[in-house]
Amino acid sequence: MSLFIPRKKTDQSLRLGFTLIELLVVIAIIAILAAMLLPALSKAKERAMRASCMSNTRQIGIATAIYTGDNKDWLPTESAATTLSGTWPHDMTVAVVDLFQAAGLPNKMVFYCPGTLAIVNGNDTNWWNFTSTRRVLGYGFFNKRYPTDARTGINGCFFIGKTTETNQPSETAWVVDETMSLTQTPPYNWVIPSSNVPAQNGGAYKPAHRDGNKPAGGNLLFLDGHASWRQFTFMLPQYQATGSSQPWYFY
Repeated sequence: MSLFIPRKKTDQSLRLGFTLIELLVVIAIIAILAAMLLPALSKAKERAMRASCMSNTRQIGIATAIYTGDNKDWLPTESAATTLSGTWPHDMTVAVVDLFQAAGLPNKMVFYCPGTLAIVNGNDTNWWNFTSTRRVLGYGFFNKRYPTDARTGINGCFFIGKTTETNQPSETAWVVDETMSLTQTPPYNWVIPSSNVPAQNGGAYKPAHRDGNKPAGGNLLFLDGHASWRQFTFMLPQYQATGSSQPWYFY
């Protein structure tokens, strides 16, 4: 006669899953790791957008050099026009944009900083056509829109017609990231409400390159063709756009 003696369950056979405390510890560790990684990922994304933006401005500079070389030092301008079609530096007639494109900028996305929240009326494949003859671009362009365009700002800002209008081309920025404030002096307001900006993009213009809720700086294209990054610490208010909101451009 055999005697069956049941085996005693070991601790290992009893523990078939995690305890509640162990699960909470794992969740806490994941949360800590995510908190550590997300800022790094955000900074990496901003660096990539900044580099892409810099590439845009350099391409604009190369195409403009070709254009001015063929047009007696004139930057793209609408020679027959006498009035503005849009008063902000990002407003440009289709005719003038076409001159830029014909000089070697077939890709429309070169005209839009990837960091701006107000690009191309809510999508990244089409022009932002404000009207049939006017486009909103993703940079501030300080080239004259017609030969007698005499707009000026402060701190040395003016709209440039010909490269020979200054003897300091390496210090004259004329294409700038849109860093705008409703106020010229602190406290600044970097949110520029606009019904023109789609709701999905926040319904407002914001700095293209941000450090939290504040601008980090912006890329600038200079008249001699070089482009460089300028930290916001070294930016000055340069031009106040007329019309709605009347924001100040900093660069």
